[in-house]
Amino acid sequence: IAAELGAAGQSLLLVPSEAEDVGDVVRGALVDAFIVCSMAETDEAVQAVLQRRLPIVTLGHPRLPGAPFVGIDNARAAARVAEHLLDLGHRRFAVLGLPGRDPDDTEHLDVPVRIGVRERTDGFRRAVGHADRTSVTQRDAAVHTHEEGVRLARELLDVPAAMRPTALFAATDVLALAAYDAAHDLGLVIPDDLSVVGFDDIEAAARANPPLTTVSQDLEGKGRVAARAALDLVAGRPAKVPRLSAELEVRGSTAPP
Repeated sequence: IAAELGAAGQSLLLVPSEAEDVGDVVRGALVDAFIVCSMAETDEAVQAVLQRRLPIVTLGHPRLPGAPFVGIDNARAAARVAEHLLDLGHRRFAVLGLPGRDPDDTEHLDVPVRIGVRERTDGFRRAVGHADRTSVTQRDAAVHTHEEGVRLARELLDVPAAMRPTALFAATDVLALAAYDAAHDLGLVIPDDLSVVGFDDIEAAARANPPLTTVSQDLEGKGRVAARAALDLVAGRPAKVPRLSAELEVRGSTAPP
């Protein structure tokens, strides 16, 4: 977003959604447009944005009537992951999730809402649930760190072999790569003993050993599209938002059980 706005001679004001008196900050901000990133429609900051009646673009969430939306279908992309693993023959699954704050929870404002990330795990579980003789065990990370991912992955994998998941889906590549370390600590070989799939296709994914199967999306491109849409609206032009896709990049971390 910053790069695209800077190229157009415009500047960027960042307003953290968890800031104190965020509604007042939004209502007093000297801006020409708003880009709302991954927030619930009921959030105080979003409601304050709507009160300003300025051009609005949403990125990730929410979907607002009449406002250009930039994002992917997280649930559909995760369902594609499930289909890939089911086609390989997997029936016992583990899920590493990253839950966010409930949109109606006004007490823990330091926790992001993360609606899109929840859609990934929900979409995966729904798709797996449509298949016969499947089981899913899920652990949710309190914080998005490698260490937390390792701890939870060990809980999922350190069980008798007959009960151990043969495939693990992580809501982010950070958590997926943490599962690599947990598997290694337990003497498991990827993908012989465990298939692993992540989401986002960060740079480290392709460099992992073995390279991580993951859902690829153009994260920087999403920001640029949102910025261009905001610039169009400010200039009085209709915003052109291309349909963004997320592709499953099959690499060496998945194989038949």
